[in-house]
Amino acid sequence: MRKKCARLLALGMILTTILTGCTSGKEVTLPETDGDEQKTESSVPEETADNKGEEADDNKTEDTTLVFWSIGLKLKDDSGIKMPEELAANRFIAKFEEDHPGVTIEVIDQPTDGIHDLFKAANVSEEGPDVIGLWSGNATNEYQDYLLALDEYMTDDEKNMYTGINLCKKDFKEDGEIIALPYNVTTYNIFYNKEYFAAAGIEELPQTFDELLEVCEKLKAADIQPFLVGDSSGESTTWITSEFMVDLVGPEKIVDFGTEALPFNCEEYKTSLETWCRLFEKDYTNKDFATLSAWDSIQRFVTGEGAMNINGSWAIGEMEPIMGENIGTFKIPAITADAPFGDYIVSQPGANVSVTTYSDNKELAVEFIKYMTGAEFEGEAHLDTGDLPANNQVDVSIITNPISQESYSWVKENKAGIGYDSVISVEASSELYKLAPTMIGGKMTPDELIEKLSSIQ
Repeated sequence: MRKKCARLLALGMILTTILTGCTSGKEVTLPETDGDEQKTESSVPEETADNKGEEADDNKTEDTTLVFWSIGLKLKDDSGIKMPEELAANRFIAKFEEDHPGVTIEVIDQPTDGIHDLFKAANVSEEGPDVIGLWSGNATNEYQDYLLALDEYMTDDEKNMYTGINLCKKDFKEDGEIIALPYNVTTYNIFYNKEYFAAAGIEELPQTFDELLEVCEKLKAADIQPFLVGDSSGESTTWITSEFMVDLVGPEKIVDFGTEALPFNCEEYKTSLETWCRLFEKDYTNKDFATLSAWDSIQRFVTGEGAMNINGSWAIGEMEPIMGENIGTFKIPAITADAPFGDYIVSQPGANVSVTTYSDNKELAVEFIKYMTGAEFEGEAHLDTGDLPANNQVDVSIITNPISQESYSWVKENKAGIGYDSVISVEASSELYKLAPTMIGGKMTPDELIEKLSSIQ
């Protein structure tokens, strides 16, 4: 999940264009009256067949536009396999408009690297969208003052309908107000090549990090590259060490990471970073791990360049069609055999959708985001993206991919915590993403990375 780029000139041009578009079509015109003075009850004529149609015309409102800044939805298929109108997101938006005559959803598919700067600027003048999709966690929570509290618009059943809903609450607290609804839920996975494991004589999957290193040694002895890692933007480091932190402190305490209650220089975080670095010290990975992206590592893994790859449930749709039955997956192993929460995983919404406090059409906007996170939509969206549904009312029979089924079974165990990069500040997480490749490459110590993060948070 979430990095920003600073391209000020381009940003200014984009902002001007978008904000101009966002202000159009949002006002709802009140019904006109016959004459200058408002009618009183005594002056209203008796309804007749002739004036009934006229009254209906008088009470008709202007068409309503909901401006929707979107990230996290698949609105186009880069592979070209499906036309835009075939994708679930576009079909459901069109169906919502059809079911609500006079309503238009103006969708602006925002660049992930620029949406935060655009949204910050729009909030100052309250000229932003009615509905906004954002990455879950602090990428949403930092805007809590501009996001509508949804509790009063939801029934108790609706509030309990979503896996990982706490990440969508103010400050991630159990009793916090809900400010977003999740599109999906994610898991962090280690994917492996079954043929390579068999060739190296590996019969049991590792349960701890030490056991994982033993697996790597067997693969290396069989002249098989153990890991194909892509960490140019710090993704793999964040995923693995998030799992380790949940193993050590548990799901409730992890939300305090980066605060006085659980500071960056805590012993648990130092241990997590040092443990992860052991994989690189033993030369169990590709040489270009610091310059290869996590996404590009997928392409090389599926062609057989390594026995294992670190990614998440979002990558299943890219891997399984190529590797077929040769792909397997297992949880990121516990940091130690005696870790207090070693049987927990990191599982959380990847993206969510909110309504702004300054929307002129709040109730309609809430209805829309409920619709776009409903069981029917999330089930259909899974078929497009492979994303695991956050809505727990989805018919699980729709999940037919064996690797997705395995990942979703972990979610249903209800033993999950939040990735710490989702709860620390956006600035601190950006620094982590930037410096992680330097640390695992041995050019920065874990202590030095911790010091950098502590100076930002």
